[in-house]
Amino acid sequence: MSLTPAQYKRKRSRVACEPCRERKRKCDGDIPCSTCTSWGYDCHYASQRRTKYATPGAVAQSGSSPIETPHIPTTSHASDFTESLEANSGAAFVRKIALKVDPANAPKLNLFSWNIGTRKLPSGLGTVSVVPIVDLVSLAEMQSLANVYFTKVDPCYGFIDSAVFFARLDARWRSSSPNDAYDSVLAGVAALGLLFSERSIKITEVCLIELARSIVDSHLSREPPSLDVVTAWALRVVYLRMTSPPYPAWIASSTLIHLIEAAKLHQDSSNETGSNARCDPDIRKRLVGVSRHLNLWISYDLGLSRVSYPNDSLVLPSPRPGDFTVEILSLLDVSASLSPEKENNDNDLRVALLRTLNGNHTQPPSILGQCNLVLCLLRRLRMTNITASSETMMQILNLFGRALDSARTMLATCCPWHHVANVPFQMITVLLEMDTSPALAILPNALQTLKLVASTYDTDTMRDAYSTARLLITLYQRRRTEDTKLLSHLLNDHNQDPISAPLHRQIVPNPDEVSWLEGLVADVPTLQGVDLYEFLQADMARLSQDSEILISHSYPWVSSPFIVGAPMRVMSGPSLAVAVSRSRGLGFIGPGIKTENTARDLEEASRLVEQLRSSSVFAETSPFNSMLPIGVGFQLWSDDMDVAVAAIAKFKPCAAWLFAPRGGQSDFDTWTRYIRDASPETQIWIQIGTVSEVKQLLTSTERPDVVVVQGAEAGGHGRADDGMGLMTLLPEVADTLAGSDIPLFAAGGIADGRGAAAALCLGASGVVMGTRFLAAKEARISNGYQGEIVRASEGAVATTRTTLYNQLRGTHGWPSEYSPRTIINRSFVEHKAGKPFDELKELHDQALKAGDSGWGPDGRLATYAGAAVGLIHEVKDAESIVYEVRDEVLKLLLSPGEVRNNL
Repeated sequence: MSLTPAQYKRKRSRVACEPCRERKRKCDGDIPCSTCTSWGYDCHYASQRRTKYATPGAVAQSGSSPIETPHIPTTSHASDFTESLEANSGAAFVRKIALKVDPANAPKLNLFSWNIGTRKLPSGLGTVSVVPIVDLVSLAEMQSLANVYFTKVDPCYGFIDSAVFFARLDARWRSSSPNDAYDSVLAGVAALGLLFSERSIKITEVCLIELARSIVDSHLSREPPSLDVVTAWALRVVYLRMTSPPYPAWIASSTLIHLIEAAKLHQDSSNETGSNARCDPDIRKRLVGVSRHLNLWISYDLGLSRVSYPNDSLVLPSPRPGDFTVEILSLLDVSASLSPEKENNDNDLRVALLRTLNGNHTQPPSILGQCNLVLCLLRRLRMTNITASSETMMQILNLFGRALDSARTMLATCCPWHHVANVPFQMITVLLEMDTSPALAILPNALQTLKLVASTYDTDTMRDAYSTARLLITLYQRRRTEDTKLLSHLLNDHNQDPISAPLHRQIVPNPDEVSWLEGLVADVPTLQGVDLYEFLQADMARLSQDSEILISHSYPWVSSPFIVGAPMRVMSGPSLAVAVSRSRGLGFIGPGIKTENTARDLEEASRLVEQLRSSSVFAETSPFNSMLPIGVGFQLWSDDMDVAVAAIAKFKPCAAWLFAPRGGQSDFDTWTRYIRDASPETQIWIQIGTVSEVKQLLTSTERPDVVVVQGAEAGGHGRADDGMGLMTLLPEVADTLAGSDIPLFAAGGIADGRGAAAALCLGASGVVMGTRFLAAKEARISNGYQGEIVRASEGAVATTRTTLYNQLRGTHGWPSEYSPRTIINRSFVEHKAGKPFDELKELHDQALKAGDSGWGPDGRLATYAGAAVGLIHEVKDAESIVYEVRDEVLKLLLSPGEVRNNL
């Protein structure tokens, strides 16, 4: 359609503020305008309007024909385009959700935690001069830095042929020629090698970046870009994305796309001539793909336009062993579909979300890239108030956990990929906007990860990001508090209204009412995960909030639900305890044959943890928590308190589990006092099995930090005559301790997510598993014993409490209140049949020499185990056990219907 100049002027004429004019954004003319309010700009108007267009007469006099304009979006279309552009921006999302919660205190628009930030330059650094690369680093140093690059960067950004690279590297050091284009590639690789080797910036790194820039600039000024120049510029963009402010990276990434177009690398090379035609087609695909990936996401983050080609389709490169670039590039198709010029309805976004969640991503940078795309899709969906199903939400939360683990792994191994900083921060904002219990349960983990990034890379960027994340949580917490007060006052005003709610009337909903309410919950995002029966039945227990306090303070690495590996005597050794804690639970070392053995186990556990601090979740405990991230258990009647306290003072385990005192509460008090004097931060866990024991705790001056409630189903030594099942014991203990703020952990008969979920619903802050971990690969246990744990079934029939095996093993001195639960075998059967003890003892001792055959139905050796043996069917590593139980709990508690179906 042709428009006259006058028509064009009328369509564009309006009063716009200066920030909207400069950024070419829609302005509504208000003071301040809606765009400046949303984005945090300083809204102001020019004193005089500028004349931008010539009059129609002037055009006619020039003899020019009427202007033929391209398609100009209407005002409404331009608004939609701007909204779509901003919908992909995490910065805009942060601003919008903060304005919704508290407009007065919302943070200004900023790309918080976009990367680790600009690191401090060496003091006294002046102007950096360009020095030939052979004078900057030695051949050995260059080879070492290149190895770092090809080990840490290239596997996911693999657009350089390593064989060609090292051949040209060797040739360069044998040559005395001046700088050529490939020196910029060498310098870019070396700079990234230093970035991935050192947490602080060195002068050499600055010189390498300047050398690469100057070489590229000099070559671009006199000739079309070669493959070497484009590769060097791609390395520059990768470096800037990880270290620089956003706008320089956006400009560089846009330039990179133009360079690729100028070099015709995005086109089919079959008809091309020149040096670029000799480039490996697979390398071309990789270079173009990574470049598009960078420009697209940098543009999305800033809410600016990206550079695209007329034919923007991407053919994925061929996969290679040990290379995961294809994993990253496989996200491009969905990423490009979010471009503002493309219309996406709600169903399109749902399909894209599921497709991304089902993608196969195995390496930390790739997992974080996947998570970043999911976060973007969730931002788009949340803006349209669309919610995911419970199954999809489980996938999302599981991915979030994997992403946070990946971020910690990369921090520990000095891999400062940009998403190490970006994803945890953006995850916090999305979790707050989700506003459901399962989502909020991940917040401590996400905030702790962001704090770890800020501690590892102490830059202004990361300090601002961490402070802003805490501010957002504070704003949400303040809103929640105010809303809670309002609702509490409302309920108090209408409490026991005699007109509408007669006293002593129990309201029992019919199935239709329940179905209707469940449908309501499904439609309201903030009600998802709420158990309707909590409101329909007055006696439904509420989940304890103490676990959140424990997780975020004393045990920062632990994820919810809180899963504990019990301190089983001898069998819970250092390897098992560390494996459970490494899986974001809390592992305990069990008492040894002698207390000195326990002290040596603590020493071994400390060594294992130090090895893992550089490569696992324990890396996060170092800056914030000097305690050993495992606990240790003691049998008070047999352990040496002096040896135990000395070991605790030396190795500082985060928790000490005390049980089986000979002198009752006074023994607990004595041990607690000595341990707290030696290691004040070590938390005291006390195991009880009766309500009377709890009542004694309340009279003590040395109250524990945690109470473990052990039901009669537990294996090993429990209450001999007065034990109760966990189902009735735990709620009664919770009632007894009401108001004490002492968290309760449930133990006994828990071997899977169903039992754990039930314990949480009964009021526990976490769960303890012992027998389940006897079937862990890390357990210090014989194959025969472990095989019997897997074989046994129907725990009520297969196990019993008896002191027979204590006598056969020569274990004497246990207080009379305790008796062990064990799997029945020939010793017990013959004992019940009347066989003399001396004969049983002789046969038992012979079985000790028989190895693994001493266990089993026809065996004679003690096989201490809980009544949950029938739920254990295979040996797994501790990590699998913890994650499977945790996932099952979350799945059950996410859906009220599923919880009831499994009770």
